[in-house]
Amino acid sequence: MGTLQYKISIIIPVYNSERYLRKCIDSITGQTFRDFELILVNDGSTDGSEDVCRSYACDYIKVLSQPNGGVSKARNSGLDAATGEYVVFVDSDDWLEPDALEVLMRQEEKADITFYGSTFHHADRIALSYIPDKMFCRSSAAVQKGLVNLLYNPRHPDYVGFTWNKMFRNDIIRKYNIRFIEGLTIREDEAFTYAYVSHCESLCTLPDILYNYRATPTGLTFSRKTSREYILLATAYAAAIEDYGSGELRDYFARSAASYYFLALRRAEDKATIDEAAGLFWETNERYNPRIRLKGLYKIVMKFESESILKRFFHLRIALKKKR
Repeated sequence: MGTLQYKISIIIPVYNSERYLRKCIDSITGQTFRDFELILVNDGSTDGSEDVCRSYACDYIKVLSQPNGGVSKARNSGLDAATGEYVVFVDSDDWLEPDALEVLMRQEEKADITFYGSTFHHADRIALSYIPDKMFCRSSAAVQKGLVNLLYNPRHPDYVGFTWNKMFRNDIIRKYNIRFIEGLTIREDEAFTYAYVSHCESLCTLPDILYNYRATPTGLTFSRKTSREYILLATAYAAAIEDYGSGELRDYFARSAASYYFLALRRAEDKATIDEAAGLFWETNERYNPRIRLKGLYKIVMKFESESILKRFFHLRIALKKKR
């Protein structure tokens, strides 16, 4: 990583987004605040996305190209190149409001992490905006309490689970080597956010709409996930359990870890993966006693309170599947 040169580094992972890419980049080059660098990471696009990226290259716009490795790897490459004091992530089919960076930078007291409002644009319905209530937390305990309020916010329950509606401090990212989990394509933003927030002493939410999200029913978000990805995600939640002192957060992480380990069991197609997922699930279940809801045969099997019976049940399940 180089020395800090800009106030903000904006990182955009790019993969086959030629259709929307110019609007995204133009929304950044047209910002009223100018002390920023833009890092475009072409992740092995097969359309004209790389040509679009390179047409914008200049002293403050870096273009990186790499073989396709997924959004997490692309964002990590962007982090490696980032020289800004703060980091903002943007998806390549979305766009910023013209004064987004100015609003972020004019805050007299800047937090370790800043959340802001966004608008969701659906092709088949009216755009919906989420504007968070203004909040500033000034201690690690207050940050965790604020995070609980955001996590259980009924108006937008997934608000914590993105990186594009937040501004991060690069020195925290560097100091603790916080990275996206490569190979993970489900809730990878949320895993990154929790790893980061565990080191924060301040948190802010701004009641300003700064980001525009294009909701499309395609892409990685909607693809079927593998057992391996669910194990990766569950392990990230399990690692977060000990990083947070709040009972509510610890309970949430324990339930999430156990739930995703169990989902990995359900998606497993070989005995080795079943044994791994069952062992991790059982360890989490025994240590933290999370209350997860299971139905039907799964609920009956759990009543035996036996890891070995759990494994045998799923071994039999895949054997029966193969006979069909």
